[in-house]
Amino acid sequence: MINGNALRIAGALELFFDGSADIHRWRLRAALLGQDRPWTRHRHYDWRRQIFSSSLPEPLGKLVNDSGG
Repeated sequence: MINGNALRIAGALELFFDGSADIHRWRLRAALLGQDRPWTRHRHYDWRRQIFSSSLPEPLGKLVNDSGG
């Protein structure tokens, strides 16, 4: 779920498991997600597909959206 592509887009990730095995209680905070700055724009470029994309893999995107981060 967390791969090089996800880290390139989101930057550093801080994961909070809150001592629970229940995924619904987990939280995640991303260093760069939601920040489109000129000096980080290159992180959204997917050189394999030759497009700019800021979408994360679905499970990781859901975890970020559910935590508000």
